[in-house]
Amino acid sequence: MTGSASDLARRLGDHAEAVCREYLSNGDRSGNHWIVGD
Repeated sequence: MTGSASDLARRLGDHAEAVCREYLSNGDRSGNHWIVGD
């Protein structure tokens, strides 16, 4: 495995909404937040 934790964090941050849609698919975007559940 190559890359550092900071590189992974940067890449996840660059694609945060896509990550949320994939792994938290029951949620919705509300402004700058991803809301899941109540």
